[in-house]
Amino acid sequence: MSSPVPADMLLAISRELETQSLNAVVAGFSFAAALSWMDVVRWSIHQVVRVQKNGGMNYALTALFTTLLSVIVYMVISRLSTRVRKPSAPTYAVTR
Repeated sequence: MSSPVPADMLLAISRELETQSLNAVVAGFSFAAALSWMDVVRWSIHQVVRVQKNGGMNYALTALFTTLLSVIVYMVISRLSTRVRKPSAPTYAVTR
């Protein structure tokens, strides 16, 4: 026979569900905003440089300028807010 689930465990589960749901909503809107900015970068590229819409040069320039935009935005935000910190370097496990 199973024992009943304690109330504090149910409360912890409900809080975690709320936290994960809010994180998912924020991540979704962040992704949508990123896609919109990528469209702005593509439009800007086509205004300055004449390249084929589905060509390799278009994709390379879009990747380059989107990366530059993200670095610039990070630098501006990190200067305005003290809570934004440089991400720590990843730790890699090397085995032989």
